Amino acid sequence: MSSLPAKDAKEAYMAELIERLSADESLQSYQELQAELLHRVQRDAVLMDDAAWKEFEAKEDSVFDRVEQHKQNGENMLDLYAEQFQKKHLIDHKTFTERWLLEQTGQYIELEKVLEKPSFQDLVGVYDIQPITAYVASKMVIDEDDFMGVYDLGKNQSNKHKPGTYCGVAEECASMGKDHQDAVAQDASEQELQQKAAEEEADSKEGQISGTEAPVTPTVSFCCSERPVAAHALGQGQFLQFKLRRENVIQYLDESLIAKRLKMLIPEDPKEPIYVFTASENGVMRFHPWGGIQRKLWHGYGDSEKVEAFPVNIAHAGTYGCFCFGVIYKERENYADPAGGMQRGGRTFVMRYNRWATDNEPIYAMVRQRADERDISVPKQESTMKHYQRVLDARMKGFFGMFSKSPKE
Repeated sequence: MSSLPAKDAKEAYMAELIERLSADESLQSYQELQAELLHRVQRDAVLMDDAAWKEFEAKEDSVFDRVEQHKQNGENMLDLYAEQFQKKHLIDHKTFTERWLLEQTGQYIELEKVLEKPSFQDLVGVYDIQPITAYVASKMVIDEDDFMGVYDLGKNQSNKHKPGTYCGVAEECASMGKDHQDAVAQDASEQELQQKAAEEEADSKEGQISGTEAPVTPTVSFCCSERPVAAHALGQGQFLQFKLRRENVIQYLDESLIAKRLKMLIPEDPKEPIYVFTASENGVMRFHPWGGIQRKLWHGYGDSEKVEAFPVNIAHAGTYGCFCFGVIYKERENYADPAGGMQRGGRTFVMRYNRWATDNEPIYAMVRQRADERDISVPKQESTMKHYQRVLDARMKGFFGMFSKSPKE
């Protein structure tokens, strides 16, 4: 029995598959492309063999027995998530995040609580991605110009099937409250006219359309303007909508194949949106990739923790609407670390997971810098080995610091 290809061969296979499927004009919707991608991955057995797929399918069927309860407006959905998170990880999600940050970054962090009813001022700023090796970008900047509005989910009960990030506008609005649904439906109906008018205007001016004005074809995007888009399935109540622009992240992309492809696909307009985020009243965050099918596939690949996880994430999105999920936390202020040092704290943390409805795989943390420590410089990229050596050194320094303190009188 032959072994699976090495990591480089798997990445080459996935890159070639994304490009081939993106160019296949017979696939008229993202749903068709999604199904074809999963079919070919299973058929070719390059990323996962039959046993691995069966393990994944069993996990999708059995890990969480109350996933549908997440989709009912009017309940505390984050409490349901917390209950199921503890069932999976045998620990509450806040403590899990603190321990994960220590393990992955060498930093001792105490989180105070989930940040409920976040304001835009709680979220605007420079974010360090921790650990730096976990994502294709090392930093993100959210500034005042990125605010897109505050919206309400409404009181209508959501439908059983939750369409998602990688579906079109028409599918996306199916589970929204009436006011929300009407706004997005109207948005979708206007797009063909907007697209044609914008193209004619661009041709006449020989210029580029700005990121906030450029319409996007409904069949390949969730959002096409500054109007409301769906919050996360676990989101509740009002939610903020804001974006990440090209000029605030492109310089922080690494030298990976995924980053290079995204640089080629993202228009050079500095205002071009990269992601649209929603931050719900109960502290839940959703990540919407902007652009057409090809860009979304590469974003999805970049958001996956490893190449084998990409088709698993796509399958999860097909079942539950999206595979992304974030929880917004407020760090405790003025607390002591185990080595006796005092930490100022008070920062905003966003913990990003994949596969929110099943195994909740942690990916990275977005750590907002303090305003008086703002640093937008591009950090030096480091290898995974160097990263974990640095983390180990930091953890050992903290460990020995606990024993080097003078004994109390």
